[in-house]
Amino acid sequence: MFMAKAKISPGQVWREDASGTHYLVTRVYAELFDHYAILRKVEGEQTLRVKIRMNDENKPLPGYTQEAAEFNVES
Repeated sequence: MFMAKAKISPGQVWREDASGTHYLVTRVYAELFDHYAILRKVEGEQTLRVKIRMNDENKPLPGYTQEAAEFNVES
């Protein structure tokens, strides 16, 4: 049940599917029965709070796709 939370951790980069914008996970936390990830734009100050789908191992952040570990902003 908590498999998705283990996959999302601070320091990971996720791409927004609709726009292609990259976001850095800065925090993961629980609030009552739900879990959230705080995402910050890689090239900016905008932050978002996204609810984590704990029962969806393939798409725990709806609308976002995890990037490869070797992500480079300048590429």
